Amino acid sequence: MNRRSVVRLCGSAAVAAAVVLAGLPAWGAGPAGPDRSHMVERRVGDGHALRDAGWGGVQIQVVHLSPDAVPSAARTLLGRYPLDRYTIFLVSLDTHAGDLSGYDMAALSELVAAGKTYAPVRWEGIAESSHHRLGALIFPRVDLPADLVIRAVGGVAARTFRWLP
Repeated sequence: MNRRSVVRLCGSAAVAAAVVLAGLPAWGAGPAGPDRSHMVERRVGDGHALRDAGWGGVQIQVVHLSPDAVPSAARTLLGRYPLDRYTIFLVSLDTHAGDLSGYDMAALSELVAAGKTYAPVRWEGIAESSHHRLGALIFPRVDLPADLVIRAVGGVAARTFRWLP
């Protein structure tokens, strides 16, 4: 991971400079922790939507649904998948080149919480096209913190969206 990636991830040149000047290692894969090069995170109190940097030419935005954050596009889902029984993420994929329709989002996604990995119950497509997709990943109910991992989209091995309590 190069310094430019650290700046992009941190959103602050001052933080990146402090890491470099202090001689601290950049985030990396391996026993020390997850590969943070394709990770975005936020505390729930700071908002529910996370958007990545568009790695691999595909930008992904994820909204963690909660009783106080349900976009209108997802309201009809709650009748079938109530939030007291399911954890739901509204996922938007956008690209200007390539075809997004071939990605099996249920097969490419997993939720990690409390040391356990969960497969989605299903992917519920809301608006599907080759350049723009909107749908919901529906998982069994878990508590935060939780990591939504989406693999192999746009040639990126894994993107991790982390919500902290």
